[in-house]
Amino acid sequence: MPGSRAPPRTASHLVNPIVVVGASAAGTSAVEELVSLGHQGHIVLLGAEPHRPYSRPALSKRFLSGEVLAVSLAELPAGVEFRPGTTASAVDVGRRTVTVRDTEGRVESLDYAGLVVATGCHPRRILQPAFGALTVRTIDDATALGEALRPGIHVIVVGAGFLGLELATAAVRHGATVIVIDREPPLRRVLGPEISALISRRLAAAGAAFILEPAGISTDQDPTAGLRLPSGRCLHADVLIEAVGDHPATTWLRGCGIPFAYRRKCPVRCLGTHL
Repeated sequence: MPGSRAPPRTASHLVNPIVVVGASAAGTSAVEELVSLGHQGHIVLLGAEPHRPYSRPALSKRFLSGEVLAVSLAELPAGVEFRPGTTASAVDVGRRTVTVRDTEGRVESLDYAGLVVATGCHPRRILQPAFGALTVRTIDDATALGEALRPGIHVIVVGAGFLGLELATAAVRHGATVIVIDREPPLRRVLGPEISALISRRLAAAGAAFILEPAGISTDQDPTAGLRLPSGRCLHADVLIEAVGDHPATTWLRGCGIPFAYRRKCPVRCLGTHL
């Protein structure tokens, strides 16, 4: 009719899909929230790994200890298109497209009506690759570490944060001799000196040694000579583990026009663009 208005354009009327990049807890939670809010359109969930969505926090706890063999999250809502083994390499905000690549090298450009960036973080590394240090970020990482841990071996954990302490505990439970190294006492900056001292006592009681290296560990080392500490000690290990923090997995967004403020701050439109 003349003068009549078209109905408002809501999420349920979108022609192109909402693309969620990242299939960990944040990405799957975004999918579940969209569905719970009544979105009936197409949703595409991209996961860089070849696995179904799973819980990362459980990897360094019950999974690595062998208490559970699977850490999958709940099934995705019906109708969600899940693409495992697919990574995003670029996004064009103006054209509303995201470029993706699968494990076989096929490249595709996906049109989107809404884009959710939930790619999480990559582990930070300070040691040269030649050291062969392990870390735990993915289920494959945890599986590889679990296979490497066995009674009687010597394990060095670089980093006494939450993850480092959990991995050290897992190694002790596997019967390994464990040394934890950090520039500060365990979790002192986060939990304070009293709790840090308690954690240190518990760590020692469990059979793990702690070495305080305020100067940190030099990245310029000869891996064949062992792990050289600023204090002059040189350590050797059967298994070397790095747990020294992480950095945002957002390099694929550089130059796309989405504003970022690092140091763990990000505007809302970075997390969900044009939803």
